[in-house]
Amino acid sequence: MIKSVVPNQWKLVVVDAKSLQILNSVCEIYDILDENVTLVESIERKRQPYTNLEAIYFISPTAESIDRLIADFQQRPLYAAANVFFTAALTDKLFQKLKRNNVSKHIKNLKELFVDFMAFESRVFNFDIPQSFNTFYNPSKTGEITYEVENVAKKLVSLLATLGEDPIIRYYDPNGDRRTIAARVAFQLENELENLRKMDPSFPPKTNYERTTLIVVDRTIDTSGPLVHEFTYQAMVNDLIGLENGSKYIQNGASGEKAVILDEKDDLWNKYRHTHIAEVSEEVSKQFNQFINENKAASSVAKGRQGLKELKDTIQALPQYHEMKDKFAVHIDLCQRCNNIFSKTNLSDIAKIEQDLITGLTSEGNVPKNIIMNMVPLLDNPDVDNYNKLRLLTLYIICYGGVPQEDLRKLIEHAHVSNSELDIISNFKYLGVNLKSSQLKDLNPKRGYDSMWEKEKIKRKLNKNDEEESYELSRYVSTLKYVMEDNIHNILNTTIFPATKEPGTHKKPEVETNLKGTSLRSTKPSWAKKSADHLRKRGPRTIIFVVGGLDYSEMRSVYELCNEYSRDIIIGSTHIITPISYM
Repeated sequence: MIKSVVPNQWKLVVVDAKSLQILNSVCEIYDILDENVTLVESIERKRQPYTNLEAIYFISPTAESIDRLIADFQQRPLYAAANVFFTAALTDKLFQKLKRNNVSKHIKNLKELFVDFMAFESRVFNFDIPQSFNTFYNPSKTGEITYEVENVAKKLVSLLATLGEDPIIRYYDPNGDRRTIAARVAFQLENELENLRKMDPSFPPKTNYERTTLIVVDRTIDTSGPLVHEFTYQAMVNDLIGLENGSKYIQNGASGEKAVILDEKDDLWNKYRHTHIAEVSEEVSKQFNQFINENKAASSVAKGRQGLKELKDTIQALPQYHEMKDKFAVHIDLCQRCNNIFSKTNLSDIAKIEQDLITGLTSEGNVPKNIIMNMVPLLDNPDVDNYNKLRLLTLYIICYGGVPQEDLRKLIEHAHVSNSELDIISNFKYLGVNLKSSQLKDLNPKRGYDSMWEKEKIKRKLNKNDEEESYELSRYVSTLKYVMEDNIHNILNTTIFPATKEPGTHKKPEVETNLKGTSLRSTKPSWAKKSADHLRKRGPRTIIFVVGGLDYSEMRSVYELCNEYSRDIIIGSTHIITPISYM
């Protein structure tokens, strides 16, 4: 986009709040400034005119951004020309508005880029529309659902157009009535893709690979998983400490507060984010001690050597030393904070009950018998915060398929939670959770999907007697992991996951014969390209989309399956959730 506008000449970039988020998800501001860009400015703010420079407008196709673009050229133009790039398709109404105004003669380029999504990680995308959850599951907002379904479908088109994918679309439909939110989004997406095919004959681009499958699910497929305490590093940090936008950590040090970004550019975070906290604490400490012993700057400072050669070596090593020392300090701090919270808040006892509930078995493989007796002391304990009590109560209700009203009343009395907090439990009924029953049933946690491959694995384990080792407090496996694994093995239950169109009725992908002349839209994004060629030779790509929020356990499952099967899997959602934001 930036390189295509007046190459080798100075220009500036104008963004709105949403497009800036998209830019920040894939690059740094200094990356943009390196491309002969003098400034990156917000269209929402009053700006100084630069009539000698052309402007690149990277903006959302909204009425607000269009009005501000028009205002920039209404009387005295702010810039020499406007090169306009929209994050998604522009509606006919807004396009006509641009044509009717004076701004049209100042627009040198106008393109729709289909990039209306954010790259959260190398295998994770995100639309950052958490408000959609309330629209989809709030009975007072049923009139807004159609608009939200269209909005989500259009954003999915952006993703697929950027990836150059025209996938087989499957959707979660356990009752076979096409009434799930997943079904509505899937069929709207099929319509949007059909419109794109008609509008752009080059879509989908030619490919050598087998056709991708996109599986659309909604949060009702697993209502209990996001409530469970996770003890892998990334999930635990986001649950117990909290990171702004899932990546920004405010560290309190001797010199005051410091903002630290935890992402895939951080080697330690990238290496350990999906590792159990017990291992992370040990490995980070071990690696830090090894770094101190091997680093010239550290050893010179420690030994106090002042020879000229040693001093020169020390000076050369100092920048790397300080950078790595700071990184280690962040992760040591995070591990200590997580371990302290774990110890002080009875998380071990809470998590043991959670695992017994959601798996339906104890760590010894027996049916739990004393859940209530173990729960009540925790509900009575003032040191256990109310959110943890609510998580435990909600999980108990879900896994028992509802509880008698009198039993629930007694449990609530023990928990000492407020009426407004009880609404959290009550509102789970809008996700299809049965809250009440005439009598307490046997513990029978039901999944939104029963995995065929998991049943086969259990048989093999029973035959070979080779149970996999797992941490006692980390036995639960997310439902979505089972869905993805069945799809990889081509045994996904197509009654529960029907296709919007049977695969045989789709046009087969053509073989790619010429790689030249790729459009801006179809250029492969770097965040989804890592090792993709190698992985896609092993089988078709799988894309999972969750309407209603994606948790960190589900995110981790994608990386685990990619590593285990050497297959290309991408997951995304309307937004990223933590247990607290979910509740």
